[in-house]
Amino acid sequence: MHKAKILFLLACFFFPWTVYGLPVSDGLVAYYDFNTGIVDVSGSNRSTTLYGDISTSAGAGYNGTNGLLFDGINDYVYVGGVPLAQADGASNTVSFWMKWAGYTKSSGEMPVGFSGHDLWLYGGNFGFNTGQSDITGISNAGMENNWVYVTAVFNNSSPAAGNHKIYINGQLQAISQRQGSTPIYSTAPNYFYMGTWNLGQSWIYKGLLDDVSLYNRELSSSEVAQLYNFYTAVPESSSMLMLFLGLLFFCKKFC
Repeated sequence: MHKAKILFLLACFFFPWTVYGLPVSDGLVAYYDFNTGIVDVSGSNRSTTLYGDISTSAGAGYNGTNGLLFDGINDYVYVGGVPLAQADGASNTVSFWMKWAGYTKSSGEMPVGFSGHDLWLYGGNFGFNTGQSDITGISNAGMENNWVYVTAVFNNSSPAAGNHKIYINGQLQAISQRQGSTPIYSTAPNYFYMGTWNLGQSWIYKGLLDDVSLYNRELSSSEVAQLYNFYTAVPESSSMLMLFLGLLFFCKKFC
């Protein structure tokens, strides 16, 4: 009986970390951790279409897990049937780990995108683009070949500091229009891209993405910090599972 109680307590403690749970689940509409392939593990199983030779790379993701590898030529992912917030002034949030390989084309690169808006790496800048050669965002200094955790709040409006937000490694950034013509109004569709956007494939991303999560609401600054701390302070599910199995073996042998 004593052994059974110990095993039960161990299972209760460790099991939450062996599933695909995130510390922020309200409004979560898609989640890709790439540890079991390129599939939505949020529980919604969104339709996911792969293009090019895109694949996961074992051990290449953040913290040594699997990551999604883009070749910068024709690799991208389309996720359909996503219930994003589409009302005027409503917001959606995308969070992901990014290890950008640097500029490989004169047009720059887009790690994530929607219909007429995206996040664009170009001209030393990184931020929101609406197809006007515009970037409302920040400098991309220090991002090349480094893992950074990006959280971007897309508002159904024209990008500006008052309605769009970028967090880097859990910290809110001061954004401004850094280049291009005046941004135009953009609203979320019911789909999402990793590695490009909807308006052509001249901006294919090169590098790695990991732990891509999409929410149909704006995350608060404390929720963004929760997500960042979840990845940087807590071992990922595979590590916790191995720890649990080790303790289980120990208990069976010595309890």
